[in-house]
Amino acid sequence: MMAVLNAKQSGYSPSFGYPGGKQKIESTKFGTWNVKTMAQPGKLQNTIQEMKRLELQILGVSEMRWPGTGYVEEDDFGVYYSGTTDNKFQHGVAFIIRKDLVKCVRNFIPISERLILLQLSARPANINLIQVYAPTTDHSDDEMELLYEKVSNIYKTLPKEDVTIIMGDFNSKVIKHSNYLLYADDLKIFHKIDSEADCLHLHEDFTSVNNWLSKHQLSFHPDKCEVMSISRSKEPIFYEYKIGNTTLSRVSVKKDLGVQFQDNLKFEKHMETIISSASRTLGLLIRHSQYFTDEDTITTLYTALVRSKLEYAAVIWDP
Repeated sequence: MMAVLNAKQSGYSPSFGYPGGKQKIESTKFGTWNVKTMAQPGKLQNTIQEMKRLELQILGVSEMRWPGTGYVEEDDFGVYYSGTTDNKFQHGVAFIIRKDLVKCVRNFIPISERLILLQLSARPANINLIQVYAPTTDHSDDEMELLYEKVSNIYKTLPKEDVTIIMGDFNSKVIKHSNYLLYADDLKIFHKIDSEADCLHLHEDFTSVNNWLSKHQLSFHPDKCEVMSISRSKEPIFYEYKIGNTTLSRVSVKKDLGVQFQDNLKFEKHMETIISSASRTLGLLIRHSQYFTDEDTITTLYTALVRSKLEYAAVIWDP
């Protein structure tokens, strides 16, 4: 999972560790990843190369499997880690952070092999990062609840004016019946619906997530939550899904990661949109390149600016 943190004050992005916000930093890109293990030769180096490829400044790691706690440096990155106290290569969490941001770390708290807190100095608000590696589904509910309680207690002790980000691998039991997908701050919960009982299962999972969020002082925004029933059936099963007393709006078209999905599994709306966008870009390119004499330059511009729009995610909408 990846996300970009943007914030601005007086025309400048809030800088990490620079008084007055004089160092202009447009954004901080961070992510979280269950690496399964970092206790193998070359695994840390491979992870760092992937961070460079994705231009990540900060990466929260689950299943680090390094015993003990500490800080090490590798390449242009620093690694803060928290593992087991009995020297077993199990569990473990960590933060891999670019070296130019290490000087902004004001506190590193290794809480357990499943929980770590990293606090960064920033403007206009300091940033707290909590990385979690929750017990898997073969552990007891009590063990899961104990971890959630620890996360909640840590969150309550942090200054309200700070930006606090909780991330990691929650191995969640909250969603019991349905499938789900996460991307940045976006959550999609989906279930095959063959009967009203399936609708009830989906609603139960959605309600469970909402209750979990409420328990940890978070919430869904009902106006930003929508329902789509994807089917080619002439009589699909519809159900009224709610957050509290608010009925979620039902849509027939939804844009997801740049692709417009329709409830009938067709992509006319998406094709109309990309053709219109590509046509506008092509017109702009023609107007501004009419005096160009190098065909390779025009071809490169067309490929990068126009054709890329037409071919984006084509494997999904025109396989």
